[in-house]
Amino acid sequence: MPNFLTDDFNLVDITDQTKQQAFDITAVPTSTRRVAKYLGYDATLPFVGHGVANTAGEIEKINLTGQNTALAGQLLNPASLAGYYLVCYTVTCTTGDGTAGSIQFGVQYTDDAGATGQYGTALVLTIPGRDRGIFQVYQASGNMAYTTTLVGIAATSLYALRVRVMYLGP
Repeated sequence: MPNFLTDDFNLVDITDQTKQQAFDITAVPTSTRRVAKYLGYDATLPFVGHGVANTAGEIEKINLTGQNTALAGQLLNPASLAGYYLVCYTVTCTTGDGTAGSIQFGVQYTDDAGATGQYGTALVLTIPGRDRGIFQVYQASGNMAYTTTLVGIAATSLYALRVRVMYLGP
């Protein structure tokens, strides 16, 4: 486990925030499991990735803007640990079009009963607006993925998608 005496782990000041610090573990390889112990409680810490889901066990952050098509089967955390997750999302219509349809965010995974998914409220793309929520997910195995489903046409409307995933433990 990294300690304060190695080059793998540092406590750094966040220069753009007042009185905040962060753990810097950039030197720890992605193959190393990150475990922290606080007051006698062991927990696996969630770490946000670089935005491209291509590393096994890495939790990704999604920041997409200027979208006007559906997104199918995009990975959130390939070869992830089994356990409980929170998936937080916001879909925002940034440019409306009076002839456009709607867009809906969803997350797909495998729980104890098999393949399943959860879906947000369909957001109309005719005027600017937003849908946001948090899904509680128990993932038994496999990958977690997300989709956006377009009903009707996008026309000239645009939307943004922001997603964060937090691992809460087995």
